Amino acid sequence: METNSKKKEKRTKLLEIRRLLTNEQYSLLSERIQNRLIHSDFFIKAKVVHLYRAMKQRKEAETDTIIQTCYEQNKRVIVPVIYSKTGILTHYEVTDATEWKENAWGVPEPSGNFRKLDSALLHQIDLVVVPMVGGDRNKSRMGYGKGFYDRFLSELSAKTTKAGLLFSCCMATEIPAEPHDVPLDCIVTENELIR
Repeated sequence: METNSKKKEKRTKLLEIRRLLTNEQYSLLSERIQNRLIHSDFFIKAKVVHLYRAMKQRKEAETDTIIQTCYEQNKRVIVPVIYSKTGILTHYEVTDATEWKENAWGVPEPSGNFRKLDSALLHQIDLVVVPMVGGDRNKSRMGYGKGFYDRFLSELSAKTTKAGLLFSCCMATEIPAEPHDVPLDCIVTENELIR
């Protein structure tokens, strides 16, 4: 239980740091993170990319440029929709023709021209890009504490690259880990790619 309370305290601090980014800083740093990811070897090789749409009101690193680049490079794009009552991520394949509608948290979700992905096809995903509240050099990821992504990441193939997008100001010396936490393969910040 001590780890859980440490995580909660650290999460609160890191969210406050992120909240204090100006809109200009947020946009600039998000663009740098996205460019670093787009030029990585694992992105270039990926044919199927699963990535989140950012909660901009909570200043999650944006992914719009990554999504557009995927379309331009003919990569298949999968996005999650979180059903908070059940704690389940459902996955949808989207295209540049997909229509989007913001949910209650301001996150764009597919509302037209999309296809639900059969869970048996999750093994086809080459790269998963996940949101983060905080991380450390061991590639431990701190999310919002609901476990949505930990459950999902634990179901993926070992060949799937798991990458987190994070502002360097939210890197921590150590993220308290619990047995169910799934470490990432890399963390992408505006300054570096941590492997």
